[in-house]
Amino acid sequence: MDSSLLQFDLMARETLELSLNLDSSMFDEQEQMADFRPSGRGFRPQGPGILYRVVTGGSTFSLRGFACDNIKESAEELDSGDLSLRSTLKIEDDEEVQIHHFRCDFIEQAEVVIDQLFNRRFPLFEDMLCNLSDPGYSWWMEPSEANLTVYFKAHSIEREKNLIKLGPIGDYALAHRRFSELRSSVRGMFSVREFSCDERRMVIKPVDANHEGFKALRNIFSKGRAANELPGFGADELGRTLFFYLNELASVRAFWCELAPKLEKKTNLS
Repeated sequence: MDSSLLQFDLMARETLELSLNLDSSMFDEQEQMADFRPSGRGFRPQGPGILYRVVTGGSTFSLRGFACDNIKESAEELDSGDLSLRSTLKIEDDEEVQIHHFRCDFIEQAEVVIDQLFNRRFPLFEDMLCNLSDPGYSWWMEPSEANLTVYFKAHSIEREKNLIKLGPIGDYALAHRRFSELRSSVRGMFSVREFSCDERRMVIKPVDANHEGFKALRNIFSKGRAANELPGFGADELGRTLFFYLNELASVRAFWCELAPKLEKKTNLS
């Protein structure tokens, strides 16, 4: 594991310890404060995150960008003509491009998103290019709030009508292994009627769909919210690994939630 992931793992452990010791209402207050992030044309927040652009070509797109300790300062350097940053973003001389930002809690979180999504090419019209033999790159989730069903691979020609597209938030094989390990932790968080996981999907059916633990787990996938409100992981190595992994998924999902409207706008203009 490289130094950045070790730092992120350490922060995840510290966050886990805090989540076990602090009252959940304190997290609610922190979440409301964190969500109050002004936006708008030209606004650049202080703090770590990602500066990026969406590059389209034909029926595909890619993401070019970089993680930074301070979005505002890096944006100012970019505006002043920093050649290294322009090169990272693949900006040609005198080219006018739209630069977006994504706010993170710490830079290691931004680096996780970069590693998973950036400098890869994805189809803009996934369902048109993918078929029953090729499920494409995205994860999908059933919209029902009574259970949590996440598809790592969704072989369906009507999935955009019936499922929620989560984006390419993780590796299929790793997800199968990690979620198989999650079984005992989930049962320690809330009562479960059914838990199953294979290479295609994970299904969790709780006894009480209104249980805060279940809703927090579901929000990782539906909204990209961090796993801070999930109890029951414990302080052993497996617990820390699962907590770390779920926070990685939440970071990538949160980024995709912000990216999806931008992609939809581009496809509507094409």
